[in-house]
Amino acid sequence: MFDELIDILGFLGALGDYSYIDRLGNAIDESTMIESLKDAIRMYHTVLNRCKNNCYEVNEGEYIVCVRVEPDKLEESLNKLLAMIASKPRIGQVKLAREIATKSYARLLKIRNTKCGGGST
Repeated sequence: MFDELIDILGFLGALGDYSYIDRLGNAIDESTMIESLKDAIRMYHTVLNRCKNNCYEVNEGEYIVCVRVEPDKLEESLNKLLAMIASKPRIGQVKLAREIATKSYARLLKIRNTKCGGGST
């Protein structure tokens, strides 16, 4: 349901930046969840600017494919999540945040194993 957000979080995690997934997974209220997602989306846009030929260098000579999310799909996914967060009691929000974080950790393994041939060639 929130695949685009999970893709973004998983991509950042595949780059070695787990902080956004951790913050979301540890969120205990609506505002912390929203701030975590906002910061992750902002970092995602920053990272995309560093992608060359759809590849991102994670270590010297080691590249992974940059995850591309359609802006309209991201907005739709985010709007659905925000509506769901607003409609749930706090315990439901916490469970949802942990579910998305767990799925993001699973997704990062798939993303990390999607290698680019030669990076910027």
